[in-house]
Amino acid sequence: MKEWVFIIFTVSLAGGIINLLAAGGAGEKHIKLLCGIICVYVTVIPVQQLIKGFKVQSPQEISQTVSLPDGNKYMEEKTKQGIKEYICSYLLEEGITCISVNIELAVTDTETVIGNIVVSVEEKDFIKAKQLLGEYAEVIKDG
Repeated sequence: MKEWVFIIFTVSLAGGIINLLAAGGAGEKHIKLLCGIICVYVTVIPVQQLIKGFKVQSPQEISQTVSLPDGNKYMEEKTKQGIKEYICSYLLEEGITCISVNIELAVTDTETVIGNIVVSVEEKDFIKAKQLLGEYAEVIKDG
């Protein structure tokens, strides 16, 4: 807003000075016309930008502004989260509190490979958790 007022003031001042220097000349009307056009242009620019601001974006423009997560990273996180929730709920059904679950996972464009699952449980639940999870996960004692 300050720039807008400053430009109009500067153009008006410059036009007045040039008019004084060219007083009585044939170019006086042209100078006034040019200064008037510049002032109108500077006045219209904010209104034009305001109107453009209300323009509805097309779906293509919206999709270009939305950044999507990396598919492999997204799948890796979702898979890890799902496995952790499944193991913890499975153990909880058997009365075992799951302290933590660490999963090694590799995701490519075509496959997801689970490398290693380490489940940490309380020492009192170690044997039961080891029997329940068997060969699917390494169970370690916590505490």
